[in-house]
Amino acid sequence: NEYTVSIDLSSPLRIGSNTMSREDEFFHGHIDDVVIWSRYLSESEIEYFTFGVDSLLSFNGVVALYSFNSGSGDLVYDRSGGQSHGDINGATWHLPATPGENNSLRFDGIDDYVELGPSELIAGSSYTVELKLKKLIDQEKTMSAFLIRENDSFPCPGNRSNCRQQESLSERITRAKKGGADLLISIHADAFSDRSVRGATLYALSDSRKIRRGSDYKVMYRPKTKNNIKLKSSSSKKSLSRITGDDIDAQDQSIEIGKHILKEMRKDVRIRKKTPREAEFAVLKSTSIASVLIETSYLSNKDDEKFLINPRNQDKIVEAIVRGLKSYSASTRKELGKR
Repeated sequence: NEYTVSIDLSSPLRIGSNTMSREDEFFHGHIDDVVIWSRYLSESEIEYFTFGVDSLLSFNGVVALYSFNSGSGDLVYDRSGGQSHGDINGATWHLPATPGENNSLRFDGIDDYVELGPSELIAGSSYTVELKLKKLIDQEKTMSAFLIRENDSFPCPGNRSNCRQQESLSERITRAKKGGADLLISIHADAFSDRSVRGATLYALSDSRKIRRGSDYKVMYRPKTKNNIKLKSSSSKKSLSRITGDDIDAQDQSIEIGKHILKEMRKDVRIRKKTPREAEFAVLKSTSIASVLIETSYLSNKDDEKFLINPRNQDKIVEAIVRGLKSYSASTRKELGKR
């Protein structure tokens, strides 16, 4: 059966337990798929979506999606990309006798449930951080910001209501370019199977990781001088015109901006890695716009979860990011003044 439920965001969010009644009510049976939406669905949409949850990943308004196919462990994973993973409390995995059929979770109707954490997190605390960051940046005389999405949904080309995930990721870069952005900041919250892992992480890519092997290497960030790239010791005496990708110790604008942001975040926010990590996320691969991706915390860790939903801590995150941007800008102006 398909069930549509409205959620009170002031209440804790659980699967298999109704915490909004006077006494807790628990579900008895098996649950295979759960999808949380930020909008109402039409009858035709509900009928279409019964063909399977895989078809939902390309539609706007999907806040969280759980297919319960892991078959083991005490976590359920959010497949929407929102990182709203949940803790299994008592419910057990049901593995079908026929290979290839879907797994599910069995709830005993007594005290089994899945805890997804505060509903405010499911509604998008990372998006709240984005809004606060834009507001703070716009208060600076030398900086301005714009959002590549106006709500907590996937942006699609041509403002379509749905698209493939890769199309959505590419659209974010496209919108940043059209807006004339010098820097793309992507804000997220992370999760991991080891719940002891916590702290913010920043990702960025060096120039050499953005260029495909075999292509001509170009120093992308002007002014094109030796002072804004780091050369390997064996290549330090080469003239600028003779420098190739093999001569460069990968240190570019994205990496440097990330270092400045992390230096400021460490003052007020728990950091997992003290230096930028390199990962080939789609939003970091642009060769014309500097970009960083910030995982503000690990929602799988209870302390990090409590930290992120606190408005004051959200302010600490955005204030540190802006301080890092200002520090990088001042450092760059100082370096340019020497030339």
